[in-house]
Amino acid sequence: MNKEDTLLLGHISKVHGKDGAVVIHIRPGLIDTIEKQKAIFVGVNEYVVPYFIKWFQEFSSNEAKVKFEDIDSPEEAAWFTNREVYIPKEKKAGKGKKDFSTSEIVGFEVIDEVYGSIGTVAEIMELPQQEVLKVANTTGKEILIPLVEELLLSFNTKEKVIEITAPEGLIELYLGEK
Repeated sequence: MNKEDTLLLGHISKVHGKDGAVVIHIRPGLIDTIEKQKAIFVGVNEYVVPYFIKWFQEFSSNEAKVKFEDIDSPEEAAWFTNREVYIPKEKKAGKGKKDFSTSEIVGFEVIDEVYGSIGTVAEIMELPQQEVLKVANTTGKEILIPLVEELLLSFNTKEKVIEITAPEGLIELYLGEK
């Protein structure tokens, strides 16, 4: 499978336990997709390599413990640390706000439920804690919005619009408005 045919699920953050399990930090809205997979793909240079899932345990809305078949020790699992993991594009979650790839949303208009249109997605910043939408405002200012499921109201790929509910005071912080 080619990397272009996959969707970035997240990255492996660390080894967990003595049985060779790993912790995967998962992008917002995609936690449900991992338990539906028989295998996930691990990024190795420009390729993706399938690894079969023996078991899966959800920790939070963005972390899961995964045990791969034939990986039975922390030493074997250490190779996976800091590697990106992918799923096939055709196996994404159902249509709606969970069904997106970060590269696909650059250029989408961002509409806040209070402020209306606040700009367009200029970039997706991948930080260790979470992904952040960098929104280019028409005034030339940038607004950083955490890309977390709780803030996403709707996601329309046809109209290229993301509707959000920004935390109180966040947009004012960037635009200098009260």
